[in-house]
Amino acid sequence: MNAPAAITKAAPAWEKYFPAIDALRPGCSDSEKRQRAGLMLLRDMATAGRRNASPEAAMALLTIQNIAGEYCLAEIPVGALDACRRALVRIYTGARDLDHVFTNGR
Repeated sequence: MNAPAAITKAAPAWEKYFPAIDALRPGCSDSEKRQRAGLMLLRDMATAGRRNASPEAAMALLTIQNIAGEYCLAEIPVGALDACRRALVRIYTGARDLDHVFTNGR
């Protein structure tokens, strides 16, 4: 029997990051707050996933962790936040696929 993948697909609620964003980036629009919270969530999911991921998937997760951590509170336009978040979601999906391949075989 194949072991379950170390990287989970289910995500906790991103609203939990709103208080931190309100404190560190006051005056954000709702849209900007959602994008920043999404990056924070991706950062935390990647950090947690690296603990049990295959080495190949862990490399992708480290990239997500670093980029999301760098830009979740950075002074950049909302459109750039959205594009960054969407790109990192694609990398996260790829990390899950890599973990499956290198954990369960081809």
